[in-house]
Amino acid sequence: MLLSYSVGKKAGRPLFDRLIKWFGLSQKWGKKAERWVDKYGVSAVIVTYIIPGMRHVAGYFCGISRMSIKSYTIYVGICAFVWSLLFLTAGRIFH
Repeated sequence: MLLSYSVGKKAGRPLFDRLIKWFGLSQKWGKKAERWVDKYGVSAVIVTYIIPGMRHVAGYFCGISRMSIKSYTIYVGICAFVWSLLFLTAGRIFH
């Protein structure tokens, strides 16, 4: 997650625009995702951590939007802990 954040912060929007063209995605999708992260910030990190695959993309957009690395790391760490705890508990209960 920190790698995707770092790539987003360093490479930013130009790399994302190239990837969108390469994958054949709409420019609207990228702009909408970027606005969503700008608008909701930390809440976006928490929500996207629950959705498999989205957590890595969200890290990239958090880097683009220049979210502070401190708050990003804190909330990603908390989400990772809760996510892991839920799965370990579910495994223990249903085993």
